Amino acid sequence: MTKITVLGAGAWGTALAMQAHYAGNEVMLWAYLEEEKKEIETFGENKSRLPGVKIAPEISVTCDLKEAAQGDIFLVVTPAQVIREFLETLRPHLKPNAILVFCSKGIEIATGALISEICQDVIPGVEIAILSGPNFAKEIAMGAPGAATLATSSLDKAMRLSEILSSPTLKIYPNDDIMGTQIGGALKNVVAIASGMVTGADFGENARAALITRGLAEMARFGVSKGAKCETFMGLSGMGDLILCSMSPTSRNMKFGYDLGKWGSVQVLLEEGKPLAEGAYTVKAVYKIATEQGIDMPICTAVYRILYKGKSIKSEMATLLMRPKRAET
Repeated sequence: MTKITVLGAGAWGTALAMQAHYAGNEVMLWAYLEEEKKEIETFGENKSRLPGVKIAPEISVTCDLKEAAQGDIFLVVTPAQVIREFLETLRPHLKPNAILVFCSKGIEIATGALISEICQDVIPGVEIAILSGPNFAKEIAMGAPGAATLATSSLDKAMRLSEILSSPTLKIYPNDDIMGTQIGGALKNVVAIASGMVTGADFGENARAALITRGLAEMARFGVSKGAKCETFMGLSGMGDLILCSMSPTSRNMKFGYDLGKWGSVQVLLEEGKPLAEGAYTVKAVYKIATEQGIDMPICTAVYRILYKGKSIKSEMATLLMRPKRAET
């Protein structure tokens, strides 16, 4: 049995711990808060993050990072905006042959760095993989069928890890495009917000279909500029994840956009106690990179202007529709 440690006991971390268990591995779940650990040990479920899903008793839970670091493969589920700080804390405890599989999605606002780039800065030389795809945590935790992409620096490594982590209900496809796999996961959150906005503002299904399609083109354009393979965006970590998170209100990003489309103002949402979704952070980094490098990203730009420049959804939709005609690429 391979020793798998899941670093982060949120909904997705808990679901991944269950999947690693279903795949026949020895699993430890690291929780940041003692309250999370006690809740899981007392009730056999993560009531605050993933209520209703019983956690296999074979999965051990700890708050001790040193103890957690004794595993072989680490599924890192720390949010993108704090992952640098977390890796600094984790680094002294890691074994030399550790493998880090990053399962979070996003781009660091302060630097514009992707998660793999952050890791290379903090822990040079460590083996890195990216796990991404169209999956909601509760379904995966309950053993509903699903699929994902796992990318490493070589297909051989990706195949080996995919075999270890695949379960009877979660099929993991190997890939060697680390850059494209994580860009797809990060940028689909921005497009999902846009999809939610046009839905909440009652622009209709035609507009939403067009927006999702052109959003995929933006994702691929951005990815290729960073050295990714265009075909990666036609797979699970690109189109698959985009479709799921742009069409379902279960997606936090789509729901955030939908509420914004209904309420019309980010400030109103914040006053109502609704937190920003991950895509609202990612779009800051995307807009900065696209502006500096001259990458055409009209949908991401519109989301940025609505969130941070006070522009209305109606005016930004009009701007998108009035763009000069060009061949579809």
